[in-house]
Amino acid sequence: RMIKMMKIFIIGVALTFSISLSNEKEEKSDIAKKLAYLPGAGQVYNKEYLKGFVLFASELYSIFQIDKFSKPVAGVINISKRNTFIWWAIGIYVYSVIDAHVESELSSFPDEDNVLNEEEK
Repeated sequence: RMIKMMKIFIIGVALTFSISLSNEKEEKSDIAKKLAYLPGAGQVYNKEYLKGFVLFASELYSIFQIDKFSKPVAGVINISKRNTFIWWAIGIYVYSVIDAHVESELSSFPDEDNVLNEEEK
């Protein structure tokens, strides 16, 4: 099961970099929107590697926990914990999508230091 998830991660990273290399003329926000389907991929594209890894790992952990609590232990399924992790997974995913979009839009925004330096000239 872990090997399967690692394959998905590697494919996602490869997809992230292949899209970023093949679409250099496309706007950054459009590419980030495409990458939003894989949690953390939009952050990696925006060069926020740590945040991307944390989001992907959190989503992966939540999915593993959902799977774990979906299986009966002694004939009982812990629905409460399963549902909690489902909500966490949804929240992490939504945050990942919104963060990738906002960061891609802000990347073209003028930097405060550059604006101040241009005004002095």
